[in-house]
Amino acid sequence: MNSKWQIGDVMICINDSHIVAKIKPIKVGLKYIINDIRICPTCGMMEFKISVPITTTDFLCASCKTPFEAGIVDTWWCEHWRFKKEEKKHNINVGFKTKEITKDIEIISN
Repeated sequence: MNSKWQIGDVMICINDSHIVAKIKPIKVGLKYIINDIRICPTCGMMEFKISVPITTTDFLCASCKTPFEAGIVDTWWCEHWRFKKEEKKHNINVGFKTKEITKDIEIISN
């Protein structure tokens, strides 16, 4: 599978609306790790398995309602479009030297 999504990726929830469950297991702004990826054989919807206990007994594709095997549902599966991949931040060395900054502060304070 050639995809921007991979098992182990960190993702951020961007949409928690219209989740069919009594308790919403995901919240906007929280980070989750992809534990597994499944693709519906009927409609092609990609869903991610995340480490949140299941709160429903529906074993259906969220998009087309195709039934899945009951044995594969032990934690929450959620649609890929509810997430964005976390951007990796890079440390940038700006080149300041501690002595130069201290000297400038002393001059300004006098």
